[in-house]
Amino acid sequence: MNFDDLDTCETFALLGPAFRDGRITALTNLRDVDSPDDLAFALLAFEETAREPLDWFTGDVHVLTPPPRDGRGLVPDALDATGYDDAVAAIREAVHRGEVYQANYTRFVTLRGSRARDIFRALTRQGLAPYACWLRLPSGLEVVGASPECLFRIDGTRIMSEPMKGTARLGDEEELLASEKDDAELAMITDLVRHELATQALEKTVRVLEERRLVRLPYALQTVARVAADLPHGYLLENILCAMHPAGSVVGAPKRTALELVQRLEASPRGPYCGTLVVRDQAKAVASVLIRTAFRMTPNEPFRYGTGSGVTWRSEAAREFAELELKVEALR
Repeated sequence: MNFDDLDTCETFALLGPAFRDGRITALTNLRDVDSPDDLAFALLAFEETAREPLDWFTGDVHVLTPPPRDGRGLVPDALDATGYDDAVAAIREAVHRGEVYQANYTRFVTLRGSRARDIFRALTRQGLAPYACWLRLPSGLEVVGASPECLFRIDGTRIMSEPMKGTARLGDEEELLASEKDDAELAMITDLVRHELATQALEKTVRVLEERRLVRLPYALQTVARVAADLPHGYLLENILCAMHPAGSVVGAPKRTALELVQRLEASPRGPYCGTLVVRDQAKAVASVLIRTAFRMTPNEPFRYGTGSGVTWRSEAAREFAELELKVEALR
């Protein structure tokens, strides 16, 4: 099966190479899961809780040839700056009062007239992101993403998470690595992930394997940490999701207070953007953070593309907004 065949399918899920050991997989004719051994996926919107029964989907399994890298840039609507400075000021004030250490604030751009296929090609024209996806669900929801971020990866009873914070333009390696603000952000989220894993892992097995690593994406630089732990036999995947969804990197710290703050400040729900896509396959499970992601709830709506940044006491509204615009550049 090749990439062009997908658009003729009524329902399907394209899963990038990091979900299944380097294979690009498509599930077509999506249906409910019959067996726990089925290759299956579930999508959790940002606002959903993992305590609710998850809707797992399976389908006819195909290994795809790599999609073509001939996409063209899109022209999204302008990023709306109305009220942005006030929102950043409100988060900084919450930091000053000691309520949060950081909070991730997001905005959306609208992709009027853009087709899902063209969005996917635009996001992958310089290379396929490890957690890329294209989902067309029975409900009418369609999601197109090029996420580079791993919420967790489970193989047997070993779990690993790679939180991602800090963004800079290509070529600005020294500036990013020297940024105390970005370093502090990643350290806070790494600590949050460490504590989340500790609630699920065997005692004294949580360890930080990498504190900070530079990652070069086709359009930007990011920094990533790596945290690992050992799970008990008989662990429940739903409990792992309950502890870690939504990802701290797209919420802030402490997570519950930051979540309440951003939901109060943001103009609309994030929906699938910043949610979690989890794929299970026998003794393995992989979950991604749905950043670099566009979605529409029904086929009659235009796609919306989310972009966000972590706000701390050291944040300047102009610099944070420039980071949002940099992330929108992935579409152009």
